[in-house]
Order: sequence, then C-alpha cells, then structure tokens
Amino acid sequence: MLRFLFLISILAAPATAQSSLAKMGDGVGETVTLTFHGAALRPVTVFVGLNNGPDPTLSLFTGDPNDVLDVDLSLFLFGGVSLSGFSDATGTLVLPVPVPGDPALPGAVLYLQAITLDLTQPLQSAGFIDEVSNPLTLSLNTPDSFASALDTLATARALHQMTNLDDGRILISGGGPLTLADPVGASKSCEIHEVSTETNALTGSLGVARALHTATRLADGRVLVTGGVDEGHLSPGGAPYVVILNTAEIYDPATGAWNSIPATMKQSRVGHQALLMNDGRVLITGGAQGVNKSYANNVLEVATDLTDSVLNKAEFFNPANNTFTAVGNMNEKKAGHGSALLPNGRILVAGGLTTVTIFFFEIPALSKSCQLFNPATNGWQSTGGMQRSRALFEMTPLPDGRVMATGGIGGDILSPSFEGLVEIYNSTAWSTLGNLASPRNTHTATALADGRVLVAGGAAGNLSGTAFTTDSTEIVDPNASTVVPGPQMIAARGGHKAALLSDNTVLLAGGTDDQGGLATAETYSP
Repeated sequence: MLRFLFLISILAAPATAQSSLAKMGDGVGETVTLTFHGAALRPVTVFVGLNNGPDPTLSLFTGDPNDVLDVDLSLFLFGGVSLSGFSDATGTLVLPVPVPGDPALPGAVLYLQAITLDLTQPLQSAGFIDEVSNPLTLSLNTPDSFASALDTLATARALHQMTNLDDGRILISGGGPLTLADPVGASKSCEIHEVSTETNALTGSLGVARALHTATRLADGRVLVTGGVDEGHLSPGGAPYVVILNTAEIYDPATGAWNSIPATMKQSRVGHQALLMNDGRVLITGGAQGVNKSYANNVLEVATDLTDSVLNKAEFFNPANNTFTAVGNMNEKKAGHGSALLPNGRILVAGGLTTVTIFFFEIPALSKSCQLFNPATNGWQSTGGMQRSRALFEMTPLPDGRVMATGGIGGDILSPSFEGLVEIYNSTAWSTLGNLASPRNTHTATALADGRVLVAGGAAGNLSGTAFTTDSTEIVDPNASTVVPGPQMIAARGGHKAALLSDNTVLLAGGTDDQGGLATAETYSP
C-alpha cells in the first residue's frame, strides 16, 4: 500500500523536462551499467516494467491523463523492482546492476524509465516531477553469444550500408532484397535503429535507389552517400543490367531527410571507398565506372564490364560547398580495395582488383600494392605492400592505430579463392597474424570495445561451385596474435552489415543467405 501511495504522490503532475537513460552491457551473470543524465542534485527513480507502451495505471490512480509513462509498471507495482539514487553536480547518476547468472534469464526483456523530483516544489504540484527520461529496453543475453534482435528490418536488404550517428542511433540505407528473380533490387528505403529501445523505424528515403554505395558520417554528423548501382533494368536483349551512379546525397539526422547534391562525382563509381579526413573533406578512391553500351552509359552487365572499367582516379568531396574536386591519380587502378584513416591523418589504400598490361593488353589482376594519401600535400606515396593479393576484403582500424585485413578474394585472378590470412599494418609495413579457420568474403569484421575483432558470416567454402553463406564466426585478438572460433550466429548471412553499438554490443543486420535477402537482425553480446 505504501508503494501505491508513493507512486500516486510523485506522479501526480506531468513532467516538464527530458532526461536521458542509457545502458552498457546486457550479459547474464555480469554487471549492466545504467547511466542517467538530467537535472543536478535530484532524487532519481528508475522504474522497471515487463512491457512497453503507455501505462494507464498512473492516470487511474491520480485522475490526471498526463500521468503516463512509456513503460508498464506492473513489475514495479507488484514486484517492487526499482532503482534509485541522487544525481551529482553534473546531473549524472551511474547505477551498476548485477544480473544474476540464472539460466532462465537469457531472452528476458525489461523496460526501464527514470524520473527525477524537484523537492523544492510542493507535493503533487506542477513541477514536482522534474523530468522523465526516454524509455529504455534491456534484453538480457548470454555473454559471448548471439541473440535474435527484437525487431526486424522494414525490408529485406543486402549490399546496404549501416552508419553510426552522433547520437548513438544507426542509419541503415539502401541495398536490395537480392532474390533470384531480382539479383540487384536496389532500394530507396532507409531506416533508423534506435539503440535505447532496440527497434527499427523507417526514415526519409533516398532520392535514388542504390546498393553497393558508400556511406560516410561527416564531421557535422550528417551522412554522405556516394555512387553504387541503381535498381536494375533489362537490356533490349532481355539481359539484366545496372547503371553505376555518379550521384551523391546527404542525410540530416535532425530532420530525417535526404538532400541531393547538385554536383556529381567526376566519375560514376561502384566498389569504391569514401573516407572522412581530419580536415572534414571526404576522400573518394577507385571503384569501377562501368562501360558505355548502345542502350545505356556506365553499365554493369557482366563481370568483364567491371574489370574493364576499374579506376585509378580519386577526388574530394568538400561539405563546406558541396563540391567534388579531382586529385592526383593513384599509382594503380583499384576496385574492391580497402581504406583506413591512420593516427597521423594519412589515408591508407590497400589491395583490390586492378589491371596489368601484358603485350599491350590490359588484363584483370588482384593487387597487394598499398599507397598513402597525405592531406597536407594532396599527394600519394607508396608504402609496404600486403603479404597477399586480395580484393573484396574487410579492413578494420584497431584502437591502437594499427589496421587489420581479413578475408576477401585472393590467389590468382585465373584461379581465385577465398582468402584466410589475417594481416596487420603498422605505420609502414604489413605482417601476418594467423589464419581464419574458414576463409571467407562478404563477411563483417567489427572492432570490439576491448580491442578484439569479431569476424562474422560471409561466403565460405571455395569458388569452384561449393561456396555457401556461413553462420560461423571467429574472434581475432591482435594483441595476443590469436584467432579462435566464435559463437554461432542465429542465421547464416553474407553481404550483411555490422555496427558496434553504444552499449558495446554488435548489431548484424540484413544480408543474404543461399536463398535470398534477409530482413532479420541479431546482436552479439561480448
């Protein structure tokens, strides 16, 4: 009864301000940390409920229709579950929550929301409830395992992009369903993954359908997408083809809208890289521009249309005036290469599909060559080459400034194979770390908060007809120089994307299995 009376007294007036509640971790048997930011020196109560959605219980007791929260307080009311404390002089309260190691807990979902009280205001007066936080969802999972995400994507998509926004949300843009009937299927659709509620919601659509594009978060928090391929067409002969794009768009997280850039890139590009530099410009390198045919320009119809149009050209995008400016050419053509920002501000560009000239003929080849771009001089210089030639691999910047390369297509262009060698770049040269148990490409390689790298999914097997998407993962520890098996994913997927979330879990979304595109998502709890 006292709890009911307490609840009535503190929630008798609508909140006047908004505070924030965030989580770190979700492991059963571990400590989950809740962090509150709001008014300074206030008593804070965090309510825990079993369900989300407006709770009518409060208005039932108080008679005030404004007295509702975004979580159902049944667990608080009947089980007495709540957390409390005082915010400090900065308005912060950190609450460590030990989670019991109960085997029945994985999969449980809790909903939390915090309020603060202004004790200088009369009880039950307007302003007594100082703030109400955002609702927070906490899915409890077993450490070092995958769990199905609470929400699916709005549509099946692969060859899309996922971009961490400044506020912790994830922008998921473009891609396509990749069915056997529609092998490209690029989409305009975009959605936002909200980390605090573990949900997805549609946001503004791209102006142009695109897949295999790049997505780069700018210094001001907006997101630049460049190039890629469109939704696909049929040639006069009935063969499917796509047009490689030279257009770009910018997403504004504040409005949820995309704005087309009037200027276009100097070349149409797919399989290129676009990387933010320390001075705020974006360096765009390589890719393929497609070939011109009688029925369309910049066409990608067969594999030779890709290999015949690989670029050595690079350009800048300047967000200050929305312009593209050509810069000096790389020393070789590159598509499906990797790039990374180094601690000294230079850009490492490595590997990729290239061409070599033999008896006056250009033929495709896989590269191990690497270059550094110096923003101070706008010039290129050579650096140590990779140990293995490879393209379509993952290049992952590490917390200590080194760069890791995993997977890809390696070997000889006439007899290519999946690559398993893991390499590390350190300032001037590459060295080998070890081998993946399953050579793969179209995988993801995500640097975890502790410095290890999660290598997940992709196409495994070989390229002679027995390739398949895999649900296997591996954990690479660059400090211990080890590669060990990781936990099994919920679903086999390749061509998916992964993002390290603000709570240190990893979200893997979309991709394709051996049947077609996926709308499912899953999370990895370290």
